[in-house]
Amino acid sequence: MQNEMFKKLLSNLPFNPSLIDQVGFYARRLRREAAIRRTGFAIMALAVVVQVFAVVSPPQATLAHSSNDLLQGGVETADSAEQNCKGNVGGFADVLDHYNISCDSLKTAKTVKLKSSDDNGKIYTIGRLAYGQKGETPVDVKGRTYWSRPLSSLDQAGEQEHQALEGVSRDGQKYYIVKSCGGLTFVGTPPAPSVRCQWNTDVLASDPKCYQPCPIAQKQYLPQTDPSCAQPCPVAGKSKLLAKDPACYEACPVKGKETVAKNSADCFEPCSYNSAVAATNPACKPCEGSVDSQDTTACLILSKTVKNDSGGISDANNTTAHAGDSLTYTLSAQNKGKAKVASFIIQENISDVLDYADVVNLGGSSKDENEIIAWPATVVNVGETVTKQFTIKIKSPVPSTPTSASDPSHFDLKLTNVYGNAVTIKVPSSVVKSAEVVTHTLPNTGPGSSLAISFVFMTVIGYFFARSKLLSRELQLVRNEQTAGGGMSL
Repeated sequence: MQNEMFKKLLSNLPFNPSLIDQVGFYARRLRREAAIRRTGFAIMALAVVVQVFAVVSPPQATLAHSSNDLLQGGVETADSAEQNCKGNVGGFADVLDHYNISCDSLKTAKTVKLKSSDDNGKIYTIGRLAYGQKGETPVDVKGRTYWSRPLSSLDQAGEQEHQALEGVSRDGQKYYIVKSCGGLTFVGTPPAPSVRCQWNTDVLASDPKCYQPCPIAQKQYLPQTDPSCAQPCPVAGKSKLLAKDPACYEACPVKGKETVAKNSADCFEPCSYNSAVAATNPACKPCEGSVDSQDTTACLILSKTVKNDSGGISDANNTTAHAGDSLTYTLSAQNKGKAKVASFIIQENISDVLDYADVVNLGGSSKDENEIIAWPATVVNVGETVTKQFTIKIKSPVPSTPTSASDPSHFDLKLTNVYGNAVTIKVPSSVVKSAEVVTHTLPNTGPGSSLAISFVFMTVIGYFFARSKLLSRELQLVRNEQTAGGGMSL
């Protein structure tokens, strides 16, 4: 429109000098327009400068840590990860050693960027809490239960990029430490823990230094299979024979097997669960899931239920509880094995539950600083089921705390915990949480994309500003020429 008006005035001015008044009016309008466009261009340029700083120095999440973090608050550098490992902070070194990872390997770990879609999405990370998610499996480390789950569980509102430390274990297995939470991460499900030598736990079972030592005094440095590992027959009157000689034997000391030689394969203390095998045989165990004959806790079947006392719902799993509702959790441990469990402690981490509720009745248990409740050790006889209960009350009003940056399951409007099976209670969303959900669903363009969009806008605004300024100058030239030719000027 401006261009058409400009051409019309200039084409008619030689034939109608009185149009110089309209030229002057048009020039003043262009100067005002140029001033407005100059202001817009300056504001847009300032916005681009801010975007440049956002790209060069991106913001860091500052929300409080989650109880799921393997290292509370995560780690910043390889040195800090090494120090946490050497101090065994929160059992961090125990978890690494479980997978044959040394603290010294963290010293040379390099920082990399990790996405849950890398390696065809087969990346798993280890945390402290269970959320009953798909692909979640327990990991037992020195009496503590950790949980392995896909790395995608740490993503918020779509896939995100995670800063991580990359290192290599003693077995040559590549691993990662996610900086935001300290989670130990592997490509594929976490490998089976390295098997240590039965007779020398400082080396692996595959190490040539792993051998059963010679039982003869002063010869323990030799393998038992070494020919030099021999001793004379200890039986009276048979000292000229070697102890390994078939003719050298004592009667089996096991009751009922006195007619069998002591060194016979049939001379063994029978397993209390299966008399056909020895008590020391790996097959001698109270149930199929046991590691050895002493592993009785593996025979326990753990389960959990929840009842909404206020709403009269007997099975409240996957239902919605409202502010002020009372909920009673029941934890059960059933012994399916062949031996009693002499001392079993029923315990559970309820940190996720306490995001939205308070404990009103511990049911005889105690709660520590890590939000773990535990009952005194109890005996669980064969076939017996032991149950414990505790009661909580939903906070009023329901908190609107934002979701944790390192753990999307923290303050996610759900009370989730696992004791054998996962139990989830939902709570109603507030206006603030609804806004948070909407914000997370918006496109995550990032500072780089915003900078590119801002640059395009600044280019368009700059073009129209320059164009207005050019037209204003051209009109000034026309007025000057008209004045010099004898015309009138305002």
